[in-house]
Amino acid sequence: MHWPRSSRLRASLLLTGVASIVVLTAAHGLRQSIQEPWYGYGGNPQHTSVSKVASTGLGTLKWKVAIDAFPQSAGSAHYCSPSITAANTVITGMKTGESDGFKILARSGVNGASLYTETTDYSIPSTSNTFWNCVYPLGLVDGCVVGAGGGGTLLINNNADADAKSVKWSRLCFYQPVATYNANPSAYAGIKVNTPIMGSPSAICCFGYSVLDGTPPAAISAKLGTGGVVKMNLDGACSYRRAADLVPSNPGDTVFPAFNAEPATSADGSSIYVPIVNASQGAYYLVKLSLANLTEQAHVRITDAANGADVWICPCSSASPMVATDGQVFFGTLRNNDGSSHGWMYQFDKNLAQNDATGKPFPIGAFGWDDTPALVLAKSVKSYKGTSPYLILTKYNNYRGTGGDGRNRLAILDPKNNDVTTDRITGIPTMNEVITVLGVTCDSDFYACTAKTDVTDPSVPVREWCINAAAVDNINRRAIVNSEDGHAYIWDFDTNSLQQGIKLQPSTGEPYTSTAIGPDGTAYVINKAYLHALAAPAAKP
Repeated sequence: MHWPRSSRLRASLLLTGVASIVVLTAAHGLRQSIQEPWYGYGGNPQHTSVSKVASTGLGTLKWKVAIDAFPQSAGSAHYCSPSITAANTVITGMKTGESDGFKILARSGVNGASLYTETTDYSIPSTSNTFWNCVYPLGLVDGCVVGAGGGGTLLINNNADADAKSVKWSRLCFYQPVATYNANPSAYAGIKVNTPIMGSPSAICCFGYSVLDGTPPAAISAKLGTGGVVKMNLDGACSYRRAADLVPSNPGDTVFPAFNAEPATSADGSSIYVPIVNASQGAYYLVKLSLANLTEQAHVRITDAANGADVWICPCSSASPMVATDGQVFFGTLRNNDGSSHGWMYQFDKNLAQNDATGKPFPIGAFGWDDTPALVLAKSVKSYKGTSPYLILTKYNNYRGTGGDGRNRLAILDPKNNDVTTDRITGIPTMNEVITVLGVTCDSDFYACTAKTDVTDPSVPVREWCINAAAVDNINRRAIVNSEDGHAYIWDFDTNSLQQGIKLQPSTGEPYTSTAIGPDGTAYVINKAYLHALAAPAAKP
């Protein structure tokens, strides 16, 4: 199960060139020529999770690879999204220790054959572990693999499609010359990359860091504070800002980017959005920075839509901002009282205002937390009769273990209207539900399930959706979704039904993970510490 635990972190602690790929979709017979990587979390720098390639289906397990040598031990681990090159190299992280230690794995998307492996010296921030550890920070940046190294450094492979004989790794350091770091790495061990690395088609990556696990030399400590935001060019040029300088804070406050929250790029590519935590004040912010020089452009303190108190960006969350095509920004948090594991999916304009030009608040979504919404074109949902050009797909769980009815769903919501749907707990208006789909497997943790149990019975709890960013195939009008019941499904928007369910693993409590679609239409799903590559069965001759 994946809801916040009692061990809440208190405020005091607190593109590589290849030939184009032609895809013929099975569902709608559309043909397209595509050469588009999946850069990492959310697929692109805006985290919309939209694939430009049609998924082929889920009928066959092509291959799988373990991404955790010690799954479900020492608490549980979040897992990074795979990054996939246009040439179909799949890059992912693997946890090698019980609660720490990581390798970078590169596999052929065709058959899973190993291309290269790199053992890293990265160590997760210890203060991130309230039960669910941080992801391994990894992204695809201008055809290069960029992963986190020790001491806040980056490990760079300048050809993601290399093989074991030709792969070369280098190190970059944002706060001092890398030679100085290399002379005494242990002195800087308290500096940690604490967010995923934002993948991008340009030679620029952005990420957050924290300095909460030991104090580096005084001169470096003074420059870095307790955390901040970095813009790093692959040629080594960089800039960074201390988090305490970006939001209201007092001297000595512990301020850092939210764990696991990858920065997102604005729709026009000129700015980034970063969630910031002032743990000393229990205040949580979303900040807009210029990508050119990290100048602050706006910030907003996020408060509970129901009572005005501060929300909670839990260090166990893996939500990141998502930026829609019109520039609207979406970000999910827990409510200030997290006992029900219920939150909000907040909506802001490009300058982080929460009201439109007339003063009317933008609609917010229910549930919200530990989820990055995916963008669904309005025309992909035939039943939708509204005027918004896009909708958002979000997890919509209702945990039995924290007072809900256990009727865990996925939802597609209308971000422009809230005149029909109200929140199940507070009763305030929320984004209208366009379609929702219920999990299909009885949850034996909370019910005496049998082969005859009817999950359409409203009293029967179902296994939750273990997903934090669902890959969307707008070509075939569907999404790839992952369940705690050990299956992956296609959610077909035309029929509002789950199709092609394929069993990957036994039912188990899971971290929330993202799905992805590769350049050949293969779907990627993480379940029980394995990355699975799924596709339609091969056509018969």
